Amino acid sequence: MNLNEDNYWKSFQIDSYISYKFSDEKKISFDFNYLKYLNDQPINYKITNSENSLLERNLLSKKNSPFNIKALMLDYEDKILKKINFSSGLKLIKSDFINENSLFEESQIVDFFTSTSKLDESVSAIYAQFDTNFGNNITFKSGIRFENTQTLVTNQIGDALVDRNYGNFFPSIYLGYKLNDNNNLNLSFSKRINRPAFTDLAPFVIFFDLDSGIQGNTSLQPSFTDNYQIDYRFKSISISAQYAYEKDVMGKFQPKFLEENGFLILRPENLDSQKTLSAIINFPIYPVNWWNIRFFTTYSYSNLVHQSEQYSLDRVNSSVIFNINNDITLGKDYTLQIFGSYRSRQLFGAYDLLPAGMLNLTLQKKTDNFIY
Repeated sequence: MNLNEDNYWKSFQIDSYISYKFSDEKKISFDFNYLKYLNDQPINYKITNSENSLLERNLLSKKNSPFNIKALMLDYEDKILKKINFSSGLKLIKSDFINENSLFEESQIVDFFTSTSKLDESVSAIYAQFDTNFGNNITFKSGIRFENTQTLVTNQIGDALVDRNYGNFFPSIYLGYKLNDNNNLNLSFSKRINRPAFTDLAPFVIFFDLDSGIQGNTSLQPSFTDNYQIDYRFKSISISAQYAYEKDVMGKFQPKFLEENGFLILRPENLDSQKTLSAIINFPIYPVNWWNIRFFTTYSYSNLVHQSEQYSLDRVNSSVIFNINNDITLGKDYTLQIFGSYRSRQLFGAYDLLPAGMLNLTLQKKTDNFIY
């Protein structure tokens, strides 16, 4: 199979911002953004049978996906009782796109892989945040945000493929305690949302062969995460522990078998839940005055659970991410950097991400001027 793909993108963006300052502590601001994207992605496939060269097939896949994003934000900042910093705001994001996907074989349209879908989505949010200091040692921050999401996806004849209307609260709280000049302790909790990208929602098809390919998923939902974290810092050494519980995990390239035509697609899917416990340590080392080393290491233990009609998962995995950065001063304004990373096996939905690593070397020369 020979594949020839073109991927054209055009974009247009307008940003505007205005603010009014009542005093050094009180301010109001308004922000408006408009973004327009046009994506055209034709792909030509030429498939030849190795046993019979006369059985040649020519396919043309077309995808056209224009979409628009409008964002309006109103923010207010003030200080209450001379020691409490207060901020609040409103936000509205309106998005829409039309995805036209078609497949032709020898100039004849293939109905099963041809579709038109339209998405209209609006996300409105209101938030408030407080932060203050109790004495010189305690810092407290707290906030809450409410979001309402309305999503409608229809097909070419106007039938609703997705129709959602839901609201969610997202609280956050942070407490920092400075024991002394060398020791700091922080505690935090937050609830977060991770929304799917438009490229995951658009029902495009890219073929591996005649029986399998990659496809988008118009029914993909956002994931929600409860995150708990404790941090301890001693001088330049930082240690953290995190626990995260994520619902409706968005797994990339998950398998789905279509019984009506025997086609296997890999597409983003929502998996039931994942629990992750992580420990992070970050510290520098200075062997000599011309050599600086910084380590950043994460250990994670994950448990992914999912139950569907086609398969079930109950997977556990331990993984390590290791980063190291070396800065070596060579003299005469030359610096050598050696930095790299290593990641052990990780969960990727129904699959595993195999271990991977990289090593980089850079040489830097500082100069006051450069004359050609």
